[in-house]
Amino acid sequence: MTNIKALQLIGSSTSKGFGIHPEKSYFSLLRGRWPALVASTVSKDLLTMSQIVDILRQAPDKTCETVLVIHSAADTFLIPSLPFRLYLRMRAGTSTSSDHGPGYVIYKSMNRLVKVLFFSVGLLKPNTSFISLFRSLKSIEALSINYRHIFVIVDTSTRLFSLEWMFKGLYSSFTNILLKKSPKLSVIDFDKISYDSGYVRADFYQKDRWHLNELGHDLLSNEIDLKLIDLYSIS
Repeated sequence: MTNIKALQLIGSSTSKGFGIHPEKSYFSLLRGRWPALVASTVSKDLLTMSQIVDILRQAPDKTCETVLVIHSAADTFLIPSLPFRLYLRMRAGTSTSSDHGPGYVIYKSMNRLVKVLFFSVGLLKPNTSFISLFRSLKSIEALSINYRHIFVIVDTSTRLFSLEWMFKGLYSSFTNILLKKSPKLSVIDFDKISYDSGYVRADFYQKDRWHLNELGHDLLSNEIDLKLIDLYSIS
């Protein structure tokens, strides 16, 4: 194995291991298996693909062969469009309250059928537009030349009557199609590896049905571990 020291994780709440013991997150598990590779993590709640691109644009240390593991989370949350956002601000009596994690607040508190109605009349929209996602993915593809390899973690599954999961599956499928032919990019589809595992999908999620539990993190870390072995076995 070559002298490599940097495996950088860029992600949001799942990458931090939200809701589970920190040592059970997939990044912590990888750290135990690849201590010489792991350097740092850039983790922030509701991190979007455009923000991930901004982090990728920061030039990597040329003395390191860097693997970046990316987990997109916030792009498919529904957020208020301009009319609804103005209404929320007037109701709250402040100009900033509606900007505090609006997608997650609406996702957690609004009835599914209400969200469908609000979306259909234009009061809600995805946090990231399809065009913006396309531009971010093309930027990731272009920036991959600066890195040894980039893993992009997606989930192409969908759930009935859930707009967030509908967009999540759609955006993940598009990401897979667009990036899978790039030689320096690997797309890991959690839907596929969970199906191949023989478990029921619900076994991998916490009660909020969004964040992975310890079993889900273990499955994801095993898949990344196999790809790291393949990647560095030829070094």
